[in-house]
Amino acid sequence: MATVKASDLRSWAATWLAGTTGYSFRESPRLLGVDGEAASVAHQSFSVLLDAEEDTGLSRQKSGDIVHVAQKMRVRFAWRVRPGADQLGDYDDALDAAGMVVRRFMQIPTTGLTDIKVRYDGIPSRLVLEGGKWVLTDVEFTVYHTITLAAPA
Repeated sequence: MATVKASDLRSWAATWLAGTTGYSFRESPRLLGVDGEAASVAHQSFSVLLDAEEDTGLSRQKSGDIVHVAQKMRVRFAWRVRPGADQLGDYDDALDAAGMVVRRFMQIPTTGLTDIKVRYDGIPSRLVLEGGKWVLTDVEFTVYHTITLAAPA
């Protein structure tokens, strides 16, 4: 199993999602702050956020070895609810979009990082923001991969 850098994991996840869904990719892994800067957020924008890595205890830890880790990954996306349109339909579309995100990440990748395993953890947050113009959804996964303990060159 090849080792994976956190930056490569975030980049792969964003590319993997954007490549087949039509979602807009935000270069910055910031939380989408649509409530404070709604004009700068596009419909179907998303960010990929990574939490700290945790050792799974499946490997020794000495210099030069690899360590098996579990890392939480959160995909947050914004879905526009159009004023004066079919708002209930837009909300239902946002619900369906979350399911699509889950299905996309549960597919086995054929390009990019093939040495990872992904587990779906749930949707801990779905908010209709004040004013009712956006549905902001978090979808969480755990990604299992390896990192190296080799000294930097």
